[in-house]
Amino acid sequence: MKPDEFLTEEQLDEKIKQEKKENPPFYTRVDADGRVYNEFIPQVDVEFASEEPVVTELLAVPFRLDAKYKSSGCCAQYREYFSDSQKVNNADYKFPIDETSHLFGTKSGAKRSLFLSLANNTSNEEAESEESSASEATLLDSRQGKRYLIDFSIYKASSDVTLNVVALDADFAPLYSFADLPSMYVGETWKSFAKSSWSLQLDDSEVDYLIINFNNAEKLSKFNVVVEKTILK
Repeated sequence: MKPDEFLTEEQLDEKIKQEKKENPPFYTRVDADGRVYNEFIPQVDVEFASEEPVVTELLAVPFRLDAKYKSSGCCAQYREYFSDSQKVNNADYKFPIDETSHLFGTKSGAKRSLFLSLANNTSNEEAESEESSASEATLLDSRQGKRYLIDFSIYKASSDVTLNVVALDADFAPLYSFADLPSMYVGETWKSFAKSSWSLQLDDSEVDYLIINFNNAEKLSKFNVVVEKTILK
């Protein structure tokens, strides 16, 4: 076949549905008198969807770092790295990590990292929606109705790649720190490349910045991190 004769994923799905519609499966049965019947098997398409997102870690006020870490002054030196080009609103973005990425000091050495600013440019309608949902969240900082799900994904990564996250407040003081978070890994198929994903549920209104980097990603000399930030209803 020529390359332009191959079907896309959507075209293949549509073709399969059409074939099932035109040629539905049937079974044959014989009654007590020996009469033969061919009866169609009814086809029902069922879709399963989880109403609750799968969350890697929860950032909520009761789980903050001890106060001694907040006053350690470890992260203010990186404030210039949170540039306007790395602001994350309620949408999805692709941020590259390569040899030009800023370094963040860790116990295991400096790591190429993303320094993300969680911009909060929501409309009044969105803000009201957040306040409504916040009233039902017992772990939420009650001063503001700010609940988000932040997803990180990288492609063509091995299953042993893990995520490190440091969450900072407006003064660049650390509120949370997570290391070696395992991914929700999906292996490569004919449809797509291998994918590693992580989800953070943000229930703390004082988190303004995130520093993220990865372990066991040395084979990926350059890759994109897909970041998606959505409002939790």
